Amino acid sequence: MASLKSFKPDILFLDNNLPDGLGWEQTAYISQHFPETRINLISAYQYNPIIAEQFSSIKIWEKPISLTDLNQYLN
Repeated sequence: MASLKSFKPDILFLDNNLPDGLGWEQTAYISQHFPETRINLISAYQYNPIIAEQFSSIKIWEKPISLTDLNQYLN
């Protein structure tokens, strides 16, 4: 999170359920303090429309991520 403040990325990928606990739980803070950052949430869990609705402005990726899909998204 400290790096986020100094780096201010255009695109950010957050993994769900990491050991450090700084995955999806930080989306509200990041969205509020870095509105220009495009947030992408990564999960090994199957797509869940309830969660997707909760994060409607955030792209949710299901693992494994296809490099073809990622390339299309970034272009």
